[in-house]
Amino acid sequence: DGILIENDANLLIEGNAIRNVWDCGIERLGKRTDPVTIRNNDITNAADCGIGGWFSAGWRDAVIVNNTVTNSGSFAHIYFSATQNKGVDRITFRNNVFENNRFQYPSSMGAPSVNIDYVTATARMPVDIGNNIFRNNDFGSDIPAPRLAPAGGFVDGGDNICRQETKSALACVR
Repeated sequence: DGILIENDANLLIEGNAIRNVWDCGIERLGKRTDPVTIRNNDITNAADCGIGGWFSAGWRDAVIVNNTVTNSGSFAHIYFSATQNKGVDRITFRNNVFENNRFQYPSSMGAPSVNIDYVTATARMPVDIGNNIFRNNDFGSDIPAPRLAPAGGFVDGGDNICRQETKSALACVR
């Protein structure tokens, strides 16, 4: 990872050039879900994703804005790994804003540009997921659309560029 958010609160991660990392440019882990602002970062050659987290209890009130991810597996890959998160007893993914971000030259043409999945591994755990806004992002129109699950936890704020698919929670403009 380029930058690791581990049980930190009220962080500002801004203006970084993150290059050639395994697995994500910026990754969250731990039991806290305190607000974080991730803005104006340039992430290139991150093997899995630009922004990610699967060793965490989730995200709350995060602002992810004006970031560019290039030549990486996806813009964002966020989910819960039950086998690796002992002690986490609930998941929160609420009131997060993804705005004016760009994902270009993906390293994998078959993976979704964004994969946020709090359905698959959280069946036996309380979840609080809602009001996560995606607005004016360019995720590319030639790769699978963002996978956002559960779809009811996400708000399409409009003007997102991505490949339109019936399963996506976003109405893509291109």
